[in-house]
Formats: sequence, structure tokens, C-alpha cells
Amino acid sequence: MKPHEYEFGDRPWPDGKGVLQVYAPIDLTINPEAAAMVDKIRDAMDGAPVSMLDTPGLHVTLDLVADKVIEDLTQSERDDLEDALRARLADMPVYHGFAYPIAYAVGPIMDISPAGPLRTLQQAARDTIRSARGDAACTFRQAKPHMSLGYCHKPTDTDPWSRKVRQIDPAVVPLTITTVELVDVRPDNVTKELGWKPIAPPIPLRAD
Repeated sequence: MKPHEYEFGDRPWPDGKGVLQVYAPIDLTINPEAAAMVDKIRDAMDGAPVSMLDTPGLHVTLDLVADKVIEDLTQSERDDLEDALRARLADMPVYHGFAYPIAYAVGPIMDISPAGPLRTLQQAARDTIRSARGDAACTFRQAKPHMSLGYCHKPTDTDPWSRKVRQIDPAVVPLTITTVELVDVRPDNVTKELGWKPIAPPIPLRAD
């Protein structure tokens, strides 16, 4: 594993600044099998040079606003984006899929399948941000949807940790995602710790 580098769109994250992101939080209270797997991954990674996320911090990143840090966004701009995102997601269904663990290049993750419905959410977030703020706000490279559990802060051989994670059984668990949130994200590019807080009430996805 190698240290993770937080990025603000297509450039390094500005130290000490918050960035407005669109997250799909993972609620482990409605995902007991995933909660058990998270505990097993944490046990498997014990001793690794990884800053693990707290349970309330688990999420899938959908997109971020890349033209301004959050301190430079007016309340009106934030409200406009929230309103547009609520309207865009009003008919998007709750996600039901599966998750499985990987000791990835920059830290442990739970990959998610099928990815298609979450890619649709990513595209909806991207379309909303582009409509509200233009192409300059859309330089973030959207990855295949996944849930990061922590971020490496010191180089280490991935293989021993991958072998430990591979012992986790069952290896696949169901996963449900019911909301999307606009959040103020503030990472530390030295410790690789990540903190975030919602700036608006959750946006519910359409119930089954």
C-alpha cells in the first residue's frame, strides 16, 4: 500500500480547507451483515499503517464541487445546489446490492456490485453540479463506486494485509443505501484522517 493523496478535482487538496462533496452514507444500523464485515476488516488491518474511518464516516463518494472550496461558496450557492440535487434525485430508487472486501493500493475498501445503479447516482450528481456551476466544477475523477474503510499513511507491502483480508468469510454481504448527503469534507494529508459533516438534511432515495 502507498499513502493516499486527497485531491480537489484534478489538483491537490488545499490544506485546511473544506470541500463540498456528494456522499451516499452507509448506515450500518440497517446493514448488519456489512457491519459485521467492517469489524472483521478492522481486525484484519490491525497494525497496518492505515488511518481507519469511524463508523459514522463510512460512505460512497458520488462527486464533489471542484471550482471553489466550501469557504468560498455562498449560502445561496449551497442552497441552490441542494435544491437542484433534491429535484434530480427525487425518483432515484434505494440501492440494493452487495459488498466485498479488498486490501487496495491505498487502504482497505469494500467494493460494491452491481455498480450500475450507483454509477447512475454519480452521473446524476455530476449533471446537477455541471448545470449549477459549469464544467470547471466537474474535474473530479469519479471512481468505480466503493466504500473506503481507511487510508494508508506510510508505505507498506500490500500482500500480508491482502492475505488477511482474503480470509474474511462470508466474503460477500448485502448492502442497502437509502440517502444521499451534501457534506463538508476536511481531510488531513499527513495523517490521512478524514472528517466530514452534513451541511443539509439527508436526501432520501425513493423507497421500494
